[in-house]
Amino acid sequence: MPAGAQGRDPYERNRQLSSVQTEIRKYKEALKQGIPDPRARTREVERLEVLSRDAENLEARDQRPAGQLSAVDGLTAQGL
Repeated sequence: MPAGAQGRDPYERNRQLSSVQTEIRKYKEALKQGIPDPRARTREVERLEVLSRDAENLEARDQRPAGQLSAVDGLTAQGL
């Protein structure tokens, strides 16, 4: 890891988590307002589920000690 990159990593994770949480709020609000098209509603619900999993993964990353990777992190690092 390049010098200084380690210091940016927690900032980047916090930024990503904040971005995902903002998207989750938008999708929840859209669902509360009602989406008349069943297909569009289904897509929104599926997207909300994906965002929720992403938020859980980002939060879990923050809970692990620095340098410890999970199987998901390894796949992400490999571009999978």
